[in-house]
Amino acid sequence: MSPQDATETAPQAAASPAIGRKLGLALLVIATAQLMLVLDDVRGYSAMHTGLAYLPYVAGVGLASGGFGPRLLGARPARAVIAAGMIICASGLAWYVMALTPASNYYAVMLPAMLAGGVGTGLTFVGCTVTGMRRSPHATLVSRPACSIPACRPAARWAWALWPRSPR
Repeated sequence: MSPQDATETAPQAAASPAIGRKLGLALLVIATAQLMLVLDDVRGYSAMHTGLAYLPYVAGVGLASGGFGPRLLGARPARAVIAAGMIICASGLAWYVMALTPASNYYAVMLPAMLAGGVGTGLTFVGCTVTGMRRSPHATLVSRPACSIPACRPAARWAWALWPRSPR
């Protein structure tokens, strides 16, 4: 077997977007857990107040992944969107590092940093997901709604009848 044959039969680097998503998710969980501890232990927030304090982050993820992220992917390459998302997320984390103290104001420090972190995370996840789906040989534009529970299969057939068809 020649070295050229080995490289032709070797699997391609299509797993890199999946690795990026997993690494991003791990970092997201670590950063979220640390901030929860800050809000709970240092600031004395209750569980409900901590959840409400995370709403700007969730709003940022929703805006980026469901709003302007897909539009940005239509206008720019996926690498640019992923890089922009990572830079925005890192700037939010840098804002925390520079300005977060036990006595800092939530609206002046935490709200903008959470919003930036959420927008950056949303852009990164959308870019990585689209990159991974483009490289998958099994990806389709429209897939049938799956249902493994026998009781919900009639509802799944009804939903498939109403599912929008992709123009091909």
